[in-house]
This record gives sequence, structure tokens and C-alpha cells, in this order.
Amino acid sequence: MMRDGLHLRRKIVSLLAGIGLATMLVSCGYSEEEEAMKQKGVDSLGAGDYAGAVTSFNSALSMSNGRVRAEEIDICYYKAAAQYLAGEEQEALNTYTALLRFDEKNVDAYYLRGMLYAKMGNAEKAKADFDKAMKLDPKDYERYLRIYRNLASLNMGEMADQYLDKLLQTDSTSKEAYSAKGMALEIRGDYDSAAENYEKALKKGDTSAYIDLARIQGLKGEMDAAASYLKSYQKEVKPNSLSYNAVGQLELSQGKYADALESFQKGLALEKVTNRQELRRNEIIALEYTGDFAQAKEKAASYVCDYPADQEMLNENVFLSTR
Repeated sequence: MMRDGLHLRRKIVSLLAGIGLATMLVSCGYSEEEEAMKQKGVDSLGAGDYAGAVTSFNSALSMSNGRVRAEEIDICYYKAAAQYLAGEEQEALNTYTALLRFDEKNVDAYYLRGMLYAKMGNAEKAKADFDKAMKLDPKDYERYLRIYRNLASLNMGEMADQYLDKLLQTDSTSKEAYSAKGMALEIRGDYDSAAENYEKALKKGDTSAYIDLARIQGLKGEMDAAASYLKSYQKEVKPNSLSYNAVGQLELSQGKYADALESFQKGLALEKVTNRQELRRNEIIALEYTGDFAQAKEKAASYVCDYPADQEMLNENVFLSTR
């Protein structure tokens, strides 16, 4: 037991050293001062003062009296986001590495560090981190697709395709797996096989597969069939934040950008919103498609304050800052 305690203490000291915290391990409750300094950093992040945000997050971490809890880890994610947006990619990389020194099974940290390695052109280290994340959480099928999209956006198509292959080779028969495999096949233009997987997801109870099937039929030019799937979806699913998001995504795929924006915003306006992050993300994308870059930029800045671990939207934030 004493050996385990010493090991944990060393891990905490390693994390503290990596992110610039004091290394005094004193038991203390979460303070109002630390919370206030974190909020100051979040406010600076939203205002585009990334250097100021990093300073505030470091100050908040220094007030933790050496304790590393969920709150301090959360602050580290904010700090890494601010560092990245400030152009301090190596510093952000160091923060993710410090998180992994503390918890070597932190899947998100591996994924985010992998994305950073990829952006910095280090394909070998990016692949090592992605593969580690996949090994630790092999059932997060959506992560395969996120890795693909990010690598493809960085013109690393050959490496990106490997993750579609890995996804398609999984032997899971869950609705999540069928849905993700359907998307992988859709990306590759194999619409018939994609539809087969979406049908399997539908049989497993994934009603959003109606939307996927409608989109596939639209891509094949079968507009009557697309309309039929959409009608089935609307008949089976009552209007809610999930259904507005699904319809909005279909409208995006059909080039109906104003309609898609309206759908996402209707979902966000509901009293009960169970998928707020995804709706906000899609709203920003729709705003870009409609050409409203000013609003997209404003909403993206607000988004990264609430979801600092979304590397794709951090990249989008950087893009919008140039518009």
C-alpha cells in the first residue's frame, strides 16, 4: 500500500512539474480563488487573449496546493487549448504529455496529442498516439472517423485511410459500429454497402439511420426514396434536439444551408437539449456555409471556451480568425 502511495505521489509530482504547478502536496479543498482565476482564463480565451488565458490558467493551477483532481485536469485542457490558439504548439504538446504522465490511460489526451503531432508533421508519433487511444477505447467508433477527417484535412490521405480500414475491420455488431462503418463506406463512395450497414443500424434501434439512408439515396439521385426515409424518420421520432440535428445534417448534405441553420437553431432553442455541443458545432458549420463568417467566428470563440478539448473546432477557430 505504501509503495502504491509513493507511486501515485511521484505521478502527481511529475504532472505538476510538467505544467508548472507548485509541488507541495497539501490536502486542501477547491478554492474560490482557483475557480475565479480559471474563469478569468476562460473569459480571456473567449476574448481572443490567448497569452492572457495561459497566464490565468497557470495561476489557477498554482492555487491547487498540489492536488490534481478533475478540476485541475479540466484546467489543463483549457490551458492546452489556449496554448494552441496562441501558436504555442510545442507548449500545448507538453501539457498533453504532462497529463499522460499523470494518467497513462487518458484516451482523450492521447487523441489530442496525436492530432497536434499530426499538425506539426510528425506522422509517426501521431500514429502511435492514435493507435494507443484506439487500443484503450476500441469501441469509440466515431473516433476512427474523427481521426480520418482530421488527417484528411491535413493532406495525410494515405494515413487517414488506414483508420477507415481499421474501422471496417472491427467485428462489432452494435448499432454504433454499423453506423460508423456505414459512414466509412459512404466516404469511400460505396453507397450500396453503406446503405446495408445503415439498415443494420436501423434494425438495432438506431432511428437516426433513417437520415443516413435518406442521405445515401440522395447521393444516388433517388430523391423519392430519400423523401420516404425522411418521412419515416419524422413519423417515428418526435421533434427534439436530436431530430432537429439529424434533419439539419441531412439538409447540409443536400446543400440547403439556410434550412440546416434553421434546424440547428430550433434544436438549440428547445427547453431540453441533450446534444448541445453537437448542435452548436453544426450551427457554426452552417453559418460558414451561408457566408456569415462574423457570426460563425463569434460562436466558435464561445464554443471553444465551453469545449476546449475539441481539436477540430480549435482548428476551425484558427481558420475563422483569418476571415
